[in-house]
Amino acid sequence: MPARKHQRRPAEGPGVEYWKEYKAAKKSGKKFKMRGSPFTYGPTGLDDSEEIDGMVAEQGIRILNQKQDKPILLALGIHATHLPFCCPDKYFEMYPWQEMKIPKNPDSGPDGMPKNPKILSDLNPHTVEQWKKAIAAQYACLSFVDAQVGRILDALEKSGRKDKTMVVIWSDHGFMLGEHYMWRKGQLRDQSTMVALLMQAPGVTKAGSVCKRPVETIDIFPTMFDVCGIPQPKGIEAMSMRRLLENPEAPWKKGALMTGGRRGHSICTEKWRYNEYKGKPDRAELFDQEADPGEFTNLAKDPKYADTVKELSALLRGGWKACLPEGA
Repeated sequence: MPARKHQRRPAEGPGVEYWKEYKAAKKSGKKFKMRGSPFTYGPTGLDDSEEIDGMVAEQGIRILNQKQDKPILLALGIHATHLPFCCPDKYFEMYPWQEMKIPKNPDSGPDGMPKNPKILSDLNPHTVEQWKKAIAAQYACLSFVDAQVGRILDALEKSGRKDKTMVVIWSDHGFMLGEHYMWRKGQLRDQSTMVALLMQAPGVTKAGSVCKRPVETIDIFPTMFDVCGIPQPKGIEAMSMRRLLENPEAPWKKGALMTGGRRGHSICTEKWRYNEYKGKPDRAELFDQEADPGEFTNLAKDPKYADTVKELSALLRGGWKACLPEGA
């Protein structure tokens, strides 16, 4: 790749000082306990082609432009929107930070900040300005990613292989942007566990289709094998989503399973999210995602939902096999 023409602009945010402490400790040989990636953000002053993700897209385009004698699997890993939330200036100009809206949370003041500021960590945005800038920065990075994916898909179409190529776009995790006054990943909440997942399979999918079934990223592997006509390996704890690609309303799993660390386990259906925490039976959580999409009201101890808790707990403990549809 060509050398950069521009100097990268320093990032800002609550993680700047934290990053300085880490580098100073490393230089002096002192121990430093990392507590997640430094939360920094900001426009870089670079062009798309000078960013790592722009280079990844360019490399993918070069491969698509090559003559191929055999079928290929092209896997491209784009870093954004992982921290730091940094990308070229033009994407930040799309989202003025002053116009960003802070998520609505219980027990907040008129400015959206918690009435008890002690629940916020100085490792994450903890002022109104930082909060809004962080949200704007993530939006900017999302638009930057969209632009790189668009370049790759344009190259696929120009290559003449679009009508015989399956395309899968997904992210590895969600990200809390201050919902429940939480940031980053790992929490058993919708904003943290839901991921983007788009698939195009020629002759199978219909453009514009939307599927609301609870699927899992582990299902991507057998789906690709199925669509490409490759025999399925034995022993995998997943199932092909081809039936959903053909018909988004088709019968499907009873729920999607996920974990948050070693002790937190969750199942998500089209209506419910149910969480259990190992060693803490009183901390179970049940949220009605239709009536309470923000997951603020825990119904786990409400006697009216005892049967729902019992059913979802059994599925959660039964694992992936318990969640399979009838006849699978």
